[in-house]
Amino acid sequence: MILTGSRYFGQPVLSVPTADLGMQQCVFSPPRTFPRNFTYYTVKHGDRFDLIAANVYGVSEYWYKIANANPEVWYPEMLTPGAVIRIPA
Repeated sequence: MILTGSRYFGQPVLSVPTADLGMQQCVFSPPRTFPRNFTYYTVKHGDRFDLIAANVYGVSEYWYKIANANPEVWYPEMLTPGAVIRIPA
């Protein structure tokens, strides 16, 4: 169940079979559209979405904006130094 106030409310959910094919796991589908205005950022050692958001926006709680713009990053707490991510305007 997704609560109304959640940033995931209204986002498509996909059912994906698990490795043992015995159960289904629900995951969020990537956003249907990406922000049109964004810049690129090269990840440095120790970076996390909340730290990048604090540096870019001045508010660490905006980490989800960066996460939504980079749905291919499954584990944002383990960003790879040298990787290039999108930062929405």
